[in-house]
Amino acid sequence: MPAATPNLFSGAEIVALLEAAAFTHVVWVPDSSFGPWEAALEASGRLALLRVAREGEAWPLAAGLHIGGRRPLIVMQCTGLFDSGDALRNALFDMRLPLLAIIGVRNLLNPESGDTARR
Repeated sequence: MPAATPNLFSGAEIVALLEAAAFTHVVWVPDSSFGPWEAALEASGRLALLRVAREGEAWPLAAGLHIGGRRPLIVMQCTGLFDSGDALRNALFDMRLPLLAIIGVRNLLNPESGDTARR
């Protein structure tokens, strides 16, 4: 029996959930898994969507937002999480900031992918 493909929240659903949780900013690196959320996040009147070029930029940006009284959420793939380890350590352990993140599994929603992350 083939494994079930997980379903992701729609853009409208994730925006409603994040707004209800009182997040103010979404700091993310756009990717194929979370890409369907982009238009809804961009259209939200209550969430600021902040795109970063590399995952290591997300943690210090979210740290600054938190220190400034905002409630950011970081969104990235697991491979980006691994790449951003030093920045994550600085924000979470050295600065002891309670930052939250959604971490996606690379190509989990694409069963036809030949990507090594699927093996």
